[in-house]
Amino acid sequence: MLPSLPFVSITRIQETIWITGYH
Repeated sequence: MLPSLPFVSITRIQETIWITGYH
């Protein structure tokens, strides 16, 4: 999980940005 933390974090941020931009 630790090594996947950065990857998941980036994906999470990307999705958040997408949602924010969509709104």
